[in-house]
Amino acid sequence: MNTYILSVPSNKISWAALGVLACMLSLLYIVQINRLVELTYQTLEYEEGVKILSKETATLEMRSGETFSIPQLELLAQTLQFERVNTVRYITIGGGVVAKIAQ
Repeated sequence: MNTYILSVPSNKISWAALGVLACMLSLLYIVQINRLVELTYQTLEYEEGVKILSKETATLEMRSGETFSIPQLELLAQTLQFERVNTVRYITIGGGVVAKIAQ
């Protein structure tokens, strides 16, 4: 006597397994495409940020060149009432060094 444990024919089981496998692969494909599109948009946003930062860097370089130019620094020194020092001599007092303006 032949007794079968499973009463479902093996042909139906293989088609069902194939269907489940196709659904799983389709789901994984959709998830991967979604992630790829998301990364593409993030890359574009980062590239725009880099362009903005490079423009700001160029602007800051120009401004720093204007701000820290010799004529501007001399004008700032006059405004703050700095005095020009010709020579500096150092005197050792008790192990410490103190600067003294020579006149």
